[in-house]
Amino acid sequence: MSHVFKHPIIGQEAVCPDGLGRVTDFMDKFPHQWIRVSTYINNRDCEWAPHNVKLVRIDFDDVKEMVK
Repeated sequence: MSHVFKHPIIGQEAVCPDGLGRVTDFMDKFPHQWIRVSTYINNRDCEWAPHNVKLVRIDFDDVKEMVK
C-alpha cells in the first residue's frame, strides 16, 4: 500500500463532513495522519482522516494576478 497524503496549506479552505472551513493543522507521520479543519458554521476544530477532507484548490496564477 502506498503512502498518499496531500499536504494542505494552513488557512486553505476545505470541505469535511462538518461543512466548509479552514485547515488549521495537519499530521503526516504514518500511521498518524489527520487534517484539522475549523468549520465556519460552528467554529469547531475537528481532526479528520485525509480521505474525509476535500481541499479547495488554490490556483497560484490567479494569486499572482491579484497581487499586481
